[in-house]
Amino acid sequence: RIAKAPCGTELTPKRITRLTQSITDGHRMALLRRRAERAGGKAVVAMDSTSLSTWGETLADIRWGRNKDRLPLEQILDVALYDLDAHLPAYYRAFPGNIPDSRTVRVVREDLAALGFTPAARITDRGYASLASLDEAILRGEGILTAVRTSWGPVAERIAAFRRFDTLPKGMRLDPESGLAWAQYGWKRKAQGGGKTAEADLRLNLYLDPRRRAAEVVEMEAAAESERAALSAARASRRPVADREGLEAWLRWHTVAFTKRGAVKSYALRETAWKAHRARAGFFASVSHGLDWTAMEAHRRYRTRDEQEKYFQQKKGLMGADRPRSWSEEGWNGRQLVLFVGLILSCAVRETWKRSLRKVCASSLEVLDEMRNIRWIEHPDRPPLVTPFVGRQLEIARAFGFEPPPGCVPANPPRPRRRDFE
Repeated sequence: RIAKAPCGTELTPKRITRLTQSITDGHRMALLRRRAERAGGKAVVAMDSTSLSTWGETLADIRWGRNKDRLPLEQILDVALYDLDAHLPAYYRAFPGNIPDSRTVRVVREDLAALGFTPAARITDRGYASLASLDEAILRGEGILTAVRTSWGPVAERIAAFRRFDTLPKGMRLDPESGLAWAQYGWKRKAQGGGKTAEADLRLNLYLDPRRRAAEVVEMEAAAESERAALSAARASRRPVADREGLEAWLRWHTVAFTKRGAVKSYALRETAWKAHRARAGFFASVSHGLDWTAMEAHRRYRTRDEQEKYFQQKKGLMGADRPRSWSEEGWNGRQLVLFVGLILSCAVRETWKRSLRKVCASSLEVLDEMRNIRWIEHPDRPPLVTPFVGRQLEIARAFGFEPPPGCVPANPPRPRRRDFE
C-alpha cells in the first residue's frame, strides 16, 4: 500500500503463490543464459554449495543428511557459481540434500554447456576434489583450481619428503607479504574417459603457515596430555568405566584396553596417526589445471572465494531464506528464481559499497536505509515530484552512477560529514 513496486495491486499470499508457481525452468535457464552472456568467456567463478533446511515435507529434493547449520530438519543442497570478476552470482541449482559435492559437478557442467558459458577458471574447495573431476576437466580442457587435503597421496608424499625441519622445509620459499612458505610442483597425469585420452601438466601448490603449524602442534600436545591424565587417573582408580563408548569417542590420540570388569587396563599413543598429523600440521595445498598462475597467485585467487561465503550469508540472513516454507515443486522453483534476482541486486549494492562507500556508510544495509526515505509523490493533474536528495544521499547516488532528478539537489549542497569505518 506504500509503494507501487513491483505492481499497483496488493500482493496477497494467494497472488504470490500463483506468481511463483507460474515460473518454469525455462524462465530460469533464460535468466541464466543472460547472466552467462554478461559474464563472457573470461570469467573466474567460484563453485560451492550450502544446505537449506526446509519445512516443505513434500518436496522431492529434501533428504536427511549432514546439515551444515546443525538443525534437526531435512534439507536441500543449493549449489551456486559466483563470478569473482563481476562480484555477482552467475548460476544456481538445487540438488537432493544428501548428495556429495563431487557428484554435482557433472550436472553443473552440462548446464553451463547448454548455457554457452565456459568460464576461464573454476575455483572449488576440497569437497569437489576428486580424481574423476580432475580427469573430466583435463578431457574438456577446463581451467580449474581446487583445494585438496594434505592427506591426499601426491601431497602427503611431498610433505613426507621434507622429513624434519627447523624453520622452512628445503625447496620452499617465503612470501614476505603473507608470511607463507610456498612451493609449486609439476605433475603429469593421463586422463581417460568416454573413449578419450588426454595427458596434461597439472600444478601442485603446497603452502606452509609457520604460525598455524606451531598452534596446531601445541593443540595436539595439550589434547594428548589431557587424555593421558584422564586415562592415568582412571587406571589408578581401578573402577569400571561407566561409558566406555563415550570414552573411546572422546579419545583422539590414544587407544585403550579394558579389563573384564570394564576398568582401564592400559593405553597407548596412536603412533602412526600422531606422526602423520604432526608432519602435516600447518600445511595446505591446491591443484590447478589450465591456469598460468604461480603458487601465490593461485592462493590469492582462492582467497577471493570469501565473497561467495558472504553471498550464502546474505541468502540465509538478509533474504531470510534459511528455512524455506514452500510445499509445492512449482512454488519452490519460482521462489528460488525470485530469490536469485534479489541476491544479484543485493550483491551489486554490497560491491558498490565496498568499492566507493566504506567511508560514508558502515555497511551496505546502511546504504539502503539512507535512501529509504526518498519518495515519489503524485498529485492529480500535476507532474510527479521527488523529495530532495540531501547529505550522504548525494554521495550514494554518485557512487551508483545516476544523477538525482532535476530540482532534487540543493543549489549549494552541504559537504557530507565523512566517517572512517575501515
